[in-house]
Amino acid sequence: MNTELLPINAPLAINKLPMREQDHVECQRALFGKRAAFFYAAITVCCVATIAVCMIAKWMGINSLPMRTEAIPLICFLLTSSFYYAFPEYVGKLRYRQCKNANEKPKAIAFYTDHFETLIGDVKAGSYSYETVRRIIKTENLWIIMLPDRMYLPVRIAGIPDKCWETIEQDIAAMVNGCH
Repeated sequence: MNTELLPINAPLAINKLPMREQDHVECQRALFGKRAAFFYAAITVCCVATIAVCMIAKWMGINSLPMRTEAIPLICFLLTSSFYYAFPEYVGKLRYRQCKNANEKPKAIAFYTDHFETLIGDVKAGSYSYETVRRIIKTENLWIIMLPDRMYLPVRIAGIPDKCWETIEQDIAAMVNGCH
């Protein structure tokens, strides 16, 4: 945890950058995660292998295979690809429209030494202790803070200076590891 003396309730940093549509899409892709990429790769390999076996069988003159032997893996591959690539983008754009319609006032996130708060305008909408943070997913432009009950809070990295990010990250790590 940071050992510098700070006034009580003085925020370390306040991020007032609004989330863009591309940030919501990036967040959904990150939440989709490595597990989805593994399943996508496994299904793709199986579909391509099945189609290749069918093509080799036809090349060898075995024409007794039903047409659906080729069609089903092809349809499966197309559905899997569209789900893997299009679904996070669709959900990200949907989340962006929902946030845009729900919050007419700008949303900000204030980081303190032991907790962070979400602010809508100048009103505190929520306060979360660093102890409640389950994990942090880092992407190119975002920090996605995972909270209990499958809640997540995407934060744009560009809104916080690097020095403050390091301090906040150390504070979160200290609280999560039990070194209060």
